[in-house]
Amino acid sequence: HWRGLARRILVYRTERGPIETTAQLVEALGAGRWRPSPRSRRRGEIHPATRCFQALRIAVNDELGALKEALPAAVDGLAPGGRLGVISFHSLEDRLVKHAFLHAAGRGGNASGPLSKEERFGFARRETREGGSEEAKRVKVLTRRPLVASEVEAQANRRSRSAKLRCVEKLC
Repeated sequence: HWRGLARRILVYRTERGPIETTAQLVEALGAGRWRPSPRSRRRGEIHPATRCFQALRIAVNDELGALKEALPAAVDGLAPGGRLGVISFHSLEDRLVKHAFLHAAGRGGNASGPLSKEERFGFARRETREGGSEEAKRVKVLTRRPLVASEVEAQANRRSRSAKLRCVEKLC
């Protein structure tokens, strides 16, 4: 999917010159002629250019890098018994939050992201995943699965439909 979008952008730039406005980017992506059908509206489909703009925003603002730095600092800053809740709005953020919380809980989550193939299938890693050391358990995960908005709330507040809440409590 992304290769097709990249190809469209290159074709647009060679034919018409540099892209200088968001309207030109939407046109280059071929999303200007997109019209949602009643069926796609019911399924919550979004405009094709939306993901592209989201990816650009995430990269330009280094949002994932900032989150990787902020999560351990937030956990460290908690007093014993303190609670931390993080709302994520897309799967990349949610994955980082999940892994950081599991890592802080001593359950083998990798704070920097998903496990590599070697880590996933290595015997040493398996041992720490099963038991975990008491020193490593700095928090207790309060939300095994993220809390999401109900249908009623999602209809009343469209922005809440993608929000996921994960919480931890500081142990020591």
